[in-house]
Amino acid sequence: MKLYDYDLTREVEGTYPAEFRLVSFSPNPNRLAVIRKDGFALTYPGNRHALHARNIADFKLGFDLSPNSGDNPGFLIFFRYDEAAENALFIRIRNGIIQFGRLQGIEFNVISETKSSWKEASLSFTLETAGSTIRFMQGGNLLGEFAAPSSPSRGSIAFDTLTYGANECRIAHLTLEIPDAEVENIGRISMPMRHGPNGIPYGYVFTLERTKISGCEKWNVKLEGGPGNPDDWPVPRFMNAEIMKNPYCRGLDSCGNELFKIHIVNGSVGSWNILRATFGRPDFVFPVEHTAVVDTEGLVQIAFGYEFYQSEAAYSVGGGPSEILCGPDGKRIGFRRVYAPGECEGVIESNPDKAILERIPHDIPDYQDALDFARVNHFFLEHEIPRFKVFCVNEAATRAKITLEDIFKHEISSFSRKAGEFFEFPELPPGVYHIRAELFRNDLPLVSVRRTFEVIPDSPEKSAPALSGLPEIYPTGFTDDASEHFNPWGDTVCDVAHYSTSGNLYTYRAGAGYSKLLKVYHRVWASICDPDKNSESENCFIRKNASIVQSRILGEKSGRYYLHCESSYQDPWLAAQLREFAGRDLAFNELFPAHWREWLDFIAPRIRERFRSVNTFGPATKSAEYLAAATYGAIYKGPNYSRLIGIDLRNGKYGEILNGYAVVEDYPYAGRYPLSRSTWQFTSFSMEAPDVRWLPEIYGINAETMDPRIAYSHPPYGMSTTPDGFFFTRVTELLFGTAWFDGSKFRFWNGFGFLHSSEWTPGMFDALLRAIAFYREAGPVKPLRSPAYVYSRAACDAHEYFHERNERFIRGGSMINTAEEFPAYVYEMARRDGQPGGFQTRMEWLSGLNPDDVSALVLPPLGGVPENELAEVRRLHENGVNLLCSENAASLADLFDVEHADVLLEKDGAPFLTLKRSEGKLAAFFRGAPSMMKRGRDCVGGSGQKALDPEVNRATVEVMRILGAYPVTASCGSITAFETEDRRGYAFIREDSWPAPGHRIRPEIFFKGRHVADLELDEGESRIVRLY
Repeated sequence: MKLYDYDLTREVEGTYPAEFRLVSFSPNPNRLAVIRKDGFALTYPGNRHALHARNIADFKLGFDLSPNSGDNPGFLIFFRYDEAAENALFIRIRNGIIQFGRLQGIEFNVISETKSSWKEASLSFTLETAGSTIRFMQGGNLLGEFAAPSSPSRGSIAFDTLTYGANECRIAHLTLEIPDAEVENIGRISMPMRHGPNGIPYGYVFTLERTKISGCEKWNVKLEGGPGNPDDWPVPRFMNAEIMKNPYCRGLDSCGNELFKIHIVNGSVGSWNILRATFGRPDFVFPVEHTAVVDTEGLVQIAFGYEFYQSEAAYSVGGGPSEILCGPDGKRIGFRRVYAPGECEGVIESNPDKAILERIPHDIPDYQDALDFARVNHFFLEHEIPRFKVFCVNEAATRAKITLEDIFKHEISSFSRKAGEFFEFPELPPGVYHIRAELFRNDLPLVSVRRTFEVIPDSPEKSAPALSGLPEIYPTGFTDDASEHFNPWGDTVCDVAHYSTSGNLYTYRAGAGYSKLLKVYHRVWASICDPDKNSESENCFIRKNASIVQSRILGEKSGRYYLHCESSYQDPWLAAQLREFAGRDLAFNELFPAHWREWLDFIAPRIRERFRSVNTFGPATKSAEYLAAATYGAIYKGPNYSRLIGIDLRNGKYGEILNGYAVVEDYPYAGRYPLSRSTWQFTSFSMEAPDVRWLPEIYGINAETMDPRIAYSHPPYGMSTTPDGFFFTRVTELLFGTAWFDGSKFRFWNGFGFLHSSEWTPGMFDALLRAIAFYREAGPVKPLRSPAYVYSRAACDAHEYFHERNERFIRGGSMINTAEEFPAYVYEMARRDGQPGGFQTRMEWLSGLNPDDVSALVLPPLGGVPENELAEVRRLHENGVNLLCSENAASLADLFDVEHADVLLEKDGAPFLTLKRSEGKLAAFFRGAPSMMKRGRDCVGGSGQKALDPEVNRATVEVMRILGAYPVTASCGSITAFETEDRRGYAFIREDSWPAPGHRIRPEIFFKGRHVADLELDEGESRIVRLY
């Protein structure tokens, strides 16, 4: 039978292969051979490396030498090797001489020799024994045939080299066949690796088949499992990649020493993943297996493990090396981390008898898993005294410096304790805290470690994260429980669980047990009612028990109709509404433009009621849903565009229906569009429907929607894992950059919550804590004096809609209203130039605006705007506020005086952009719609295309620099400036090249002409500057 078929080039470089053992070695310190990329390198003469098979008489051995060995290698093969008596037959090859002989002790007795020339094209050798006949071949050529003495007759096989250095001998591949082998099946071990010291979100199984052959064992080790076939997953958004590097199986003796180590693969193994930006394509795909022949003498334990593991679905539980231990009988012993020599780890443990253990319901699924999670994590009840101990693994720490911090890592108290002994904190108010421990051996620093814990309030209506000032964080999309921030069945310590306010969106844990368990920790259950996937009884249960529910009846079924696209009218309900509106069948080209505005007013309340019907739940359950236009597909769009999908944000009272939150599909990093577009839309949505909580989806680890606007924004596979710096900037833009004026005061985004689409990384959470900490310290009350971007519904209604039917566009058409687009376009151009974002307001609210708070008004085309509102524009201009308008100045044409103004830009030989200067006041005017100049032709559906005219875009930037009259400026970078309630002025300065490649910048910051700071910012980095 074939005992070996072994490719040594697949082994992990720098290791010693499991199939060999060192039986004799020279005193040279470089005595151990190692795996190199092209094979097993026999590094120094005098070292004999034996295969584990023993007591072999006849065999057929094949082996390949790598090309690095040259065309004249020198090596030794020992066979029928009695290791105890140092008695063996050998073949020695050196300088083209082949010698056959017998080793006795240290004496090499040559029996016969022959000469041969080597062929560079073939370095494959075969050694075959049959009784007294020994045949040695290269390729198909016989190099020598020898007659063997009667002794020794049986033994092992070993290799040695006669060269070293650059000419070291390297074995690339070997096979071994034994005709008379006795085979005994020992047994099979199946070892699931569901959890462990790093956590495993998807089940993996190691399988070991053991067979005894010729005094050794043949082990076949297989690894399979993972997330499975993505074609079977519920939605295409989560293209989770599972990456495991160098999984292995190893044998240990009674002292824990390694006897051998079998690498199942050399490299990374993972699941299929079309979007590989995070980890790259794995070297191998599950399942994988490897067969090795090993010597099991002294075997006491078997370890299955990996050197590193990471899941895109559960970033916080990755790491390694880690392994699971079992006995030779397959009985599991436990999991453990594996430490490198000299490596130490600080550990913080809480008392295992915490009061929360008594609250875990006994009737929930997987009760023991839930109990393990509560035991190893750090949840305390109000009035309970938190107890911890700190110690060091692999080092004898004597002392620990303990620092108690609040959720934002501000120090509360500090003290020293003896390492390894329990200590107590005083009774703490409910909330989330951090422990930071520095471990010492006497005065020598060893390691530091930080852990998160929480004190759960008595009141079931409150959670520890909320009491500490954290925003609400909910999941979105379909995931499983192990990939959530808060998984109350996990058996690993998970710091980020203390930051999350909700449990899983999906219903993997069916039944009342999930709801019961979440209530123990005062977390809410956000779930889905989906008639296409759930039974009616499941949906009824969800409506009764979940805290927040998405209907999951999306698109046309829930009322988000793309009214401007002809294909939408294939829906029977919408077609029936159109017949009722017209009194007959009406073609789309008849509807638009003749009856378009009447149709929008007719359909909006009907869609609202349809939306209400699928989002009505019990009194204790809040509703959540996708509502307005998706930001990632909407260019230069504001609240008016939502009317085109049937959602009248101003008059729909959607805050009554969505009393939980509205989801906004906003992916600036994955979609490769400017972050300013996100800020614009969140501001406009908040302004138009302030009773709705607008929460953004923020991708964590590489989870993608298959929408081509996302998947192909970063060719070829997409990219959604937001860098930590970009994440920080995105959060601060929502908190500080979303200013709008409501007629009496300035307001900002009121959502204070986020939806995580797949898991966030620890770095993202650190960025969130930094942003929220500063927000708590210096919340904005108004932006510094800057432009106001003005929205007028009357102007949009009076302005001409432009419709283009194009099958290349998603849903086959695009509709544009430049009265809506103009302020959004100017805002995006100015922000991409780094100018402060200013604020948004409505035309009807200008009467309450103080000229001291606004430097310029960016106005839509003014046709249809009431005269009383135009009078407010004139008032502000007369008080020093600059103006920018386009297409139609209505009764304010005298302010712009286009015929006598300076011409800043001509197009086609005629003035296109003019600037009127009058007693220190400026009024600029575009005679056409700048966003329509050289319109992009990319497929962005009905959401508009980018303006690509470089002259017009550059002129827009320049005129806004003039009109903006900003008090704070930077030599480079982007600015968000604001004032706090106690009248402190701040600015966020950031490197904001996105979506262009980032680079290090060194901005100089000025406030009213006074130099205030010099900064140095890396790609995507932000810095806060105090102005006054």
